[in-house]
Amino acid sequence: GHVSVVAVKCRGDSVLQVETVYAWHRISPPGLAIAGDDIPAVIEPAGCTTTQYHNDIPVAVADNVCTHGSSVWQLVGSETPIGYGDGNGQIVARAGGASLGWETAPFILTCEEQPS
Repeated sequence: GHVSVVAVKCRGDSVLQVETVYAWHRISPPGLAIAGDDIPAVIEPAGCTTTQYHNDIPVAVADNVCTHGSSVWQLVGSETPIGYGDGNGQIVARAGGASLGWETAPFILTCEEQPS
């Protein structure tokens, strides 16, 4: 399965290349975090955009839910700029960009057994 998330991002006046890291956090009951899949660096346009993301549920998360029952989860991550648009359509490497943290609203995951 997957979890769909709609996000609004505002980037200012320049195009940025960003790296994203994130994890699945179980918040009720608390105490478990599972790293998300690797996300390749992407080019983010200037200004504000609305995007729908489809996050595949990791096997470790599904196994936890099916073993321990329904639970409340949240995706928590950060984006770090690693390049910027030079105004001529090229991306220039950028070191030392400040990371911007983000999180989804909490959501409930329930085990969906697959028919045999």
